[in-house]
Amino acid sequence: ESENIGGHVRDQGDPIDVAIYAASTEGDVEVKGNILVSNLFPVKQQNGVPFSPMGATVVLDAHNEVRYPQLESINTIEDVAAWMMGYATFDDLLAGWGFSSAEEMLSEYGLGSLEEFVSTNIGQMRSTYRLEVSSRITEWLREAIDNGRLPQADNPDIVSTMLGVDNDYVLRGAGLDNLAIKDGRAWVLEDLKDDTPEPAHLDAMAYFEERPPFEVEDECPALMAWAAEELGLEGDIQTYLAGAYVYTTDLQPCEMCARLRDAATILADEDGAQIAALGVVINEFAAPAAPISEEQMASIGQALALHSDDGTYYAAAGQWLDTLVEYIGILNSEIGWSMADSAAFVTTKYVAPATADVDATVVAYVEARLAALGS
Repeated sequence: ESENIGGHVRDQGDPIDVAIYAASTEGDVEVKGNILVSNLFPVKQQNGVPFSPMGATVVLDAHNEVRYPQLESINTIEDVAAWMMGYATFDDLLAGWGFSSAEEMLSEYGLGSLEEFVSTNIGQMRSTYRLEVSSRITEWLREAIDNGRLPQADNPDIVSTMLGVDNDYVLRGAGLDNLAIKDGRAWVLEDLKDDTPEPAHLDAMAYFEERPPFEVEDECPALMAWAAEELGLEGDIQTYLAGAYVYTTDLQPCEMCARLRDAATILADEDGAQIAALGVVINEFAAPAAPISEEQMASIGQALALHSDDGTYYAAAGQWLDTLVEYIGILNSEIGWSMADSAAFVTTKYVAPATADVDATVVAYVEARLAALGS
């Protein structure tokens, strides 16, 4: 059955009969060697292939990552055939059996493909079972693939082939890194689709409420004084305005100061919710403390764009980043500072304090966004 968890419909998967369950509630699960599942009852035959009538399942349930080197080293049907027969490589199998090619071997045994060769022999040569692996911090299949959290997440069919006839390989996650998800159950991982329901709203995000309107003219002296103090300027801020304001009224500088004040309020992120939301988004695509690639940067940007201004944690993160750009733009194009000085100022005043206690990947992402402004 499927249920709505964290704003998305999640596939709960099929009921299972667990034979082996290995878990870590805080770290990783690693399998060294092979897993053997034996049936206490006589093994039945199905089309000449032994199989377990109990449909036993092995579950590897990790908080972070599942590592299974035996699975990770096999990538093709040739690899499966060699592994099944106890050879290091498929060429070794052919040489050991006295064949010069796969076609010659298949012809000898009257088989049409290597897939048929494997399915015919796997139950006799290897222990077969159903396998489920779970990374509790993972919400989407793409996260598991990009961060290497589950074996062969990008090639699950090859594992299903290794597991034998009618045995599935299931990849699960519970999205524990998403602040909006508190369900705890692990679902079958899928890719995030543009047409899926929207992510859950976070009730604590009061900063999405509309700011009370104000009269610019009435607040103008206070706004000008605030902006001068905010930027560490001495005297009237109009002295520092770019040439665009030289021949205009005082109203535009006041509006600029109001926008700067609103931006400063968002960047200060007093309750830390927006930076926390940014961390959740980034860790969906990049592993904590790991270098962040251009592809991951692009994926994060796409996810933020899909949920702009919808009140979700994506929107919270996107608002903070957009405000960062807006603040720097005001300093550069309206106050008249250089882009380098503008970026350095906002980094010292807001970025560094806001990211002081967050994961290094979040810091690297923000730094990359800042660097892109000056490129």
